[in-house]
Amino acid sequence: MTTISLCDSSWKVAQNLDNLSKFVRTALLVHSGDRESMHTMGKVRRTNRGYVILVDAITVEDPKTGKLTMFRMVDLHTHRCDPFSKKGQCSVCWSPMDGPIEKQVAAVRARLEGEWLEALSKEYGRVEE
Repeated sequence: MTTISLCDSSWKVAQNLDNLSKFVRTALLVHSGDRESMHTMGKVRRTNRGYVILVDAITVEDPKTGKLTMFRMVDLHTHRCDPFSKKGQCSVCWSPMDGPIEKQVAAVRARLEGEWLEALSKEYGRVEE
C-alpha cells in the first residue's frame, strides 16, 4: 500500500471522485503513455466495428432523376469505445476536453453519415441527402 499527500486544492478535487484509487491508477497509465489500457472496449472489437451508431433511415435523392431512395437501419461503425459503457467513458476515444459526450457523439454521427453518403455517391453516382 502506498500513501500520497494532497494539497488543499487537490484534496477538494479528490472529494468529488467516486474512486480515488482508480483515478490515480488511470492517471499513472496516462502519464506512462499506456493509451491501450485506457480503452473500455477490446482492441479487436474496436478495430472491427467499435461503438455502432444506428440510423433508422436515411433518404437520399438522385439529383439527375429526382428519385428518392430510403436506406433503412444504417450501421455507422465508429471504431471507438462505447461512450456509454458501464466501464466508464474511454478518455482516449471520447476526451472530456472535447465537450459533453452527447455533442461528441452527434459530431461523430454527422461525420460518419457524410462519409457514408460520399461512399454511396462513388458507388451509384452523385446523391444528396
